Parts: sequence; C-alpha cells; structure tokens
Amino acid sequence: RDTVIVIDGSYSMGWDGRTGTPHAAAVRLAHQFVRDLRGGDTAMVLDAREKPHAALPGLTRDRERIRQCLDDLPAPSGTANLYDAIAKGLQVLAGGTNVQRELVVLTDQQALSWKPDDQILWSRLDDLKAQATLSPRIWVIDAAAGELGQASNFMLDQLKVSRELAVPGVPVRFSGKVRYRGGASTVARQVYVEVNGQRLADQTLRFNLSPEGEASIEFERQFDLAGSQLVSVSLDNDALPGDNRADATVVVAESLPVVLVDGDRKLDPTRSETFFARAALAAAGTDVNWIKPIVVTPDELTAEVVGQASVIVLANVASLSTETQSELERAVSSGRGLLIALGDKVPVAGYELDPDSAA
Repeated sequence: RDTVIVIDGSYSMGWDGRTGTPHAAAVRLAHQFVRDLRGGDTAMVLDAREKPHAALPGLTRDRERIRQCLDDLPAPSGTANLYDAIAKGLQVLAGGTNVQRELVVLTDQQALSWKPDDQILWSRLDDLKAQATLSPRIWVIDAAAGELGQASNFMLDQLKVSRELAVPGVPVRFSGKVRYRGGASTVARQVYVEVNGQRLADQTLRFNLSPEGEASIEFERQFDLAGSQLVSVSLDNDALPGDNRADATVVVAESLPVVLVDGDRKLDPTRSETFFARAALAAAGTDVNWIKPIVVTPDELTAEVVGQASVIVLANVASLSTETQSELERAVSSGRGLLIALGDKVPVAGYELDPDSAA
C-alpha cells in the first residue's frame, strides 16, 4: 500500500494533557504505523501548518528515513489548514505505485483547522478524491484522545499598536485581550509586559477572569532610543502554552525624512514651491521633531536621496529622468509615500500613465 501520513502542526497540538501533547501522541502513532509497514509498502509525511510542508520529497520504502523525519518535526505552532494538507496528500497518492492507497490524518480535531463551514472547499476535495483512478481511503485519528475540550485554557489575542512608526519620546498605545475558556470558577491571572525580551516589573497587569470571560489589555509605552522595538505580553504557562504570548514591533526613528523636490526654486525662498510646506513640516513649538524636511532640486533627486526618504513630494516638477522614475517606483513599492503636486511647470502629458502599467 501507499500511505500519506498528515500530522496536524497547529499550536493546539501542543496542549499538555494527562499523557503528554497530542502532537507527541501523533508522532508515536505514526511510528507505530511505520513499524507495521510491509516490504513493498511506501509512505511519506506531511506536516500540516498554514501551508502543508512535505517532510519527505515523496513516497519512500526507506523506513529509517521516515522515522527520522517524524523525529525531526518542529514543535506545533500557529494554525493548520487540513484541507490543503489532505488535498496535497491526495495528489501525492495519485502518483503512487501500489493498488491500496490510504491517507491518515492525525489531529486533535480542533474545528479551526478543518474550516467546516466552507462547503465549497470540501466539495472540491470530494471531486479531487473522485477523480483518482484508485480512490484512497481517508482515516482521521483523534491524537488528543478526546481530552482537548476537558481542560481550561487562557489565551492572548493579537497585540495591536496605535502606530507602527514612532519617534523617541512619543507614547505608543498597545491593546489586546486575554480570554478564559473552560473552567468552573473565577480565576486571577497576571499579564506581563516585555520590551526586547526584558520583563517590566512596573507594568504587570492583573485581571479576574470568569469562565468564558475576557478582559481588555491596554497600556502605553514611549521609547528613548531609535531602532526596532519588540513589545510582548505573556501569561504564565498553562496546558496550552502556544497561545500565551503575543508580540508587536514598533520602529522608532530619530525623525521621518521628507524630501521636498522643488520644481521652481527662486532666489527669494519665500516664492519657491516648497517654502510653505517646509515651514509647516519644520514648525517649532514642540519638544519632538517628528519630521525632518529636506529640500532638493529635481537634478539633486538621486537614488541615495530617494533611498533615505520616508515620503517624497514632487512640487511642480516638470519632468523626471527614466532612472529617477524607476527609483520612485521602487520606493512606492517598498511602502514609502509619494505626493505629486502639479503646477504651471508641468506639461499636460508630463505625468500620464502608460495604460499597460496603470494597474
């Protein structure tokens, strides 16, 4: 027979029950299956995550290689898409050489991994199975042995930030939720706040959570130094540690460089195209300089200047070289901003898009 073994790699497979985790149980069951293989049998292993990962390049008779592959599976994390994993397994079996073909799914049967409400999805899978010359049998085994729904669990939702880009001294607001599922009584829990892996003793949050209840997490943090900052909230580990942590990243810059390209620079600076824009962006009266305006002429708009800008403003710029246009396209594609302010120097056709690239 040809067999594809699908092992659910979602974070819930890391739930620590009375006899260990469902993931460990799935690996043990898969090893038991490998021991029962006969001489002409083939097998392969699919690690079901958000995208299925083929732990082996294809069906093989090499039992030792299969065993090693099972032992090397990474710890469960994130989500799993069992539909994609089963569809990939059916495609692998379609290229098998034996008459008997089987697909074995080892999972904790968490509904999220199955997408049970998507009837169209599963109809497509039925069609894929029906198209096979030799229709495989599909087995689903509960690796959690029915224990998954019997324990309480605390979990953290995604940590949200008020701004992903900030400057030193400006507070950033963080928010999220802590949830309590299962259980029979109100429980006190602590949520710890960390910055770059260091727990903040003065920022521990305390909640009383009732069964099936939740609480909002809200706090502010300002950063003194520029750089990428990792902010995390965490819970003490419970039986399912995979949902006890949430992270968010904030990039702190000294200031945001805005390049103002003046297309009609005058000797009298008050009559230049960028005079009022620069004055507004460099306005005094605050302790924090959010923006660093840089004024250049079109000829000075080099690749180096474009590369250092967060936003580029073209103020009445008549035309751009092909090289500069390419640099600006790359800047916009990478997420930086471009504002085009037309004026009397710009010809009617100056900024017309190529119809083929307008999308």
